[in-house]
Amino acid sequence: MKIQFKPLITKIPATKKTLVLTVADKKSVGPVFKELDKESNGALSAAMTMNPNFNGAKGQSLFLTYTKNKTPRKIILFGMDAADKLTIYTAHHVGAKIFETVSKNTQDSISLIIDENENKPLASDVVAAIAGGILIKSYGFYKYKTTLMKK
Repeated sequence: MKIQFKPLITKIPATKKTLVLTVADKKSVGPVFKELDKESNGALSAAMTMNPNFNGAKGQSLFLTYTKNKTPRKIILFGMDAADKLTIYTAHHVGAKIFETVSKNTQDSISLIIDENENKPLASDVVAAIAGGILIKSYGFYKYKTTLMKK
């Protein structure tokens, strides 16, 4: 999977890519979630209501699809701790879990949107740690070189 990082977006991309949207603990939703929920005629909030086991806790994921202008849009809601609980260490784990979940479940390119609660924005170092967790988890050895020791 090819990984690219782009600057902050001001508008949700109208793309065929899978959107991965973070949700804070206890279903605390941010402005991007609210905009996508409005765009989908309430499909996101309905999906969260119909899946009581998804509460936005760290590492949980919820997959859904809806149609916009006759084009299907895939979204993965991904739980992470609330901003005041999220540390650099747990942010690395969130990033790794995002990569693991996405690489197992989709072959598409993705757009990761870290949705923030308006009252408690994430620090830039925590966002960087999430990106670092994605990169570290994506690393793989494709050729191992070992030398046998003589007895």
